Amino acid sequence: MVRFHVHAQKMITSFIIILALASYAFGIYAIIKKTYKPNLFSRVVWLALGVNSLFSVIQLQNNKATLAIAWVAAFGSFLIFLGSLFSKGNRIFARNEIIASVLLVISLIIWLVADVPIINLSIGLIAHFVGSLPTLIRVIHKPSEENVLFWLFFALASLLAFIVTPKDSLKEYMYVLYYVIFDGGMTLLSLRQYSKKA
Repeated sequence: MVRFHVHAQKMITSFIIILALASYAFGIYAIIKKTYKPNLFSRVVWLALGVNSLFSVIQLQNNKATLAIAWVAAFGSFLIFLGSLFSKGNRIFARNEIIASVLLVISLIIWLVADVPIINLSIGLIAHFVGSLPTLIRVIHKPSEENVLFWLFFALASLLAFIVTPKDSLKEYMYVLYYVIFDGGMTLLSLRQYSKKA
């Protein structure tokens, strides 16, 4: 029974990785097709946020499903960053990037002063939300400009990770719960593009 449980956990974690990687594959494909032109400076911030979150969940000793999501998110952010170097997207360091960067600096200071990874993770997720506000506002007004599959696959990966993650403490599931809500919300908002065509 124990061996079956371990085997099932490995299968679930593998499926989570596949879903999360598929999300970023759609993002890279959109860059290649020139339907997505990421802002270089935004992608630098997202990469830093991804690394911050990865180190946080490692320090929090989250389960394998959450660690898998965090690793893919950091790796995917790196790939999108590379894509932004070659795409002809904006090179704007706007207010949202500034706020997110300030929060990241605060997070770094906390890392250096005190070993409180739950605070670092919380600040990182807040910074992610603040930095994502332009995207959120855009999808509300122009859902057709968003890639549904990019958001959908990562939302599904996060949801599966959330289901198999222990719920004894907020620190165990906060990371995946955030992405279930955020990417799930972005998916629902993006799907409105099809209802308008109907």
